[in-house]
Amino acid sequence: MEWDKADPGAVYDPELFRREILPRLANVKLMDIAEAAGCCKASASDIRREKWAPHVSTWAALAGLVGFEIEFAAESADTQSVRPAQ
Repeated sequence: MEWDKADPGAVYDPELFRREILPRLANVKLMDIAEAAGCCKASASDIRREKWAPHVSTWAALAGLVGFEIEFAAESADTQSVRPAQ
């Protein structure tokens, strides 16, 4: 809820996580995923196995684990981007 209040105009594509971030988490340690997502190790395992997707507020931290940056658009999901971190 805090993220939603802080970024009320943010628009994001629900498939972005599944398409761009999730495949890259396959070789990331569960504890690293848990810390980035703010969850327990069991939930991190569920994330990696696609049992559930974490809240969009954690996507940037998870993308950072695999060397990517993610940006959310204020107007349209079409303008979202995931790119290698610099």
